[in-house]
Amino acid sequence: MKVCIITEQYPPSIGGLGSATHRIAKNLANCGLNIHVIAPGYQSIDVPITSVWEDGVVVHRTFPALFSFYGDPVELRDIGAYAVQLHKEVDFDLFHGMFLIPSGLVAATTAKEVERPFIASIRGSDLERMCYSPMVSSSMRWVLEQANFVTSVNHNLLEKAQKLTAIQNGCAIHNAFDPSVFNHSDILTIAKEMGWRSRMLVKNFLTAKSKGGPVIGTVGNIRHVKGFSFLLEAFKNIESIYPDAYLILVGDFSDPETGKKYLKQIKKLGLKRRVFITGQVPHSHILAWLKEMDVFVLPSLYEGSPNALLEAMGCGRAIVASDIGGVSDVLEDHKEGLLVPPGQAEALTYALEEVIQNEDLQRQLCEAAKNKAETVLSPQQEVETWLEIYRRFIDGDREQSVETNMDLIAYS
Repeated sequence: MKVCIITEQYPPSIGGLGSATHRIAKNLANCGLNIHVIAPGYQSIDVPITSVWEDGVVVHRTFPALFSFYGDPVELRDIGAYAVQLHKEVDFDLFHGMFLIPSGLVAATTAKEVERPFIASIRGSDLERMCYSPMVSSSMRWVLEQANFVTSVNHNLLEKAQKLTAIQNGCAIHNAFDPSVFNHSDILTIAKEMGWRSRMLVKNFLTAKSKGGPVIGTVGNIRHVKGFSFLLEAFKNIESIYPDAYLILVGDFSDPETGKKYLKQIKKLGLKRRVFITGQVPHSHILAWLKEMDVFVLPSLYEGSPNALLEAMGCGRAIVASDIGGVSDVLEDHKEGLLVPPGQAEALTYALEEVIQNEDLQRQLCEAAKNKAETVLSPQQEVETWLEIYRRFIDGDREQSVETNMDLIAYS
């Protein structure tokens, strides 16, 4: 089985989509598939595209155009031409766009030209943001209409896409928690690999934590859609109840202007000595930071299938998260975590206080979340689902329904 995946993120670039695409491609290759990934690179359009062998996958680094919703059409055209030529050499069984725009557009166009099945994957921000863009919304709908099969990381996104345009068939496939990609050492051990600034941050954080107050934390790039403003407001309320509480933000601001805005809010709320911001950290270090948290918070306004949430579940953290499609698909309220309305700092405060005060609830949430991450959300379940979908189109039995152990919905 030979599959060409076209994506707008792939390691070493940082991001949830890149991590997910790498995990899926690697695990499919381990199952014996011939997987090629066409991913963005930083080279000039005058430099020939090159390929490398990584984790059993052939990775083709191309031009920066695949990074952006508004990718340069000349670069995208050359990437498409490269994909067509690559098909002549490899003879792919299908093409898979791991994001709607622009990678899905390139994959759909290539698949049409070489007459192969095309699978489109909705990842979150592609549909949530781009359906409102007058420049690319029509292209996004065209990609969905060309797909022989559409996947999404949560049910809500798939239902939204079905209302926007005609979809032949589709299902929701959640992301998975793969513990094998992480360094399982404690944060002190990992700190020895860091630069001096990061080592000082770890030292200062552990000194603050030793005072015994609750540690609340989150993971990810800090930007508006992550609901960071509401988390700061809620934490200010918690800090008034628990003076030794601390907030740890594992990640960095999405851009300098966003950083100025939130640092100003932190100062205004009087939280400068209560908030730690790590800056970008290697993905392999995430679990070490999560284990330092008493409560993991995901206050996002919308999400696809947040890897950080699954990672918090996988290491058994008590979770408080926004009741949005990408979260409520995998968390049941008061079973694996507490769900709160997005954008409401007061509701977030109440939920945090409930978890902090109730040790029995905390223990129950931790155990249930960890169990679900290790079973329902395992990489084995994920790769079996992808294999079944691929085989459906490669074997030509395209009317067969997708039957898996995942919680899926389908249109036909």
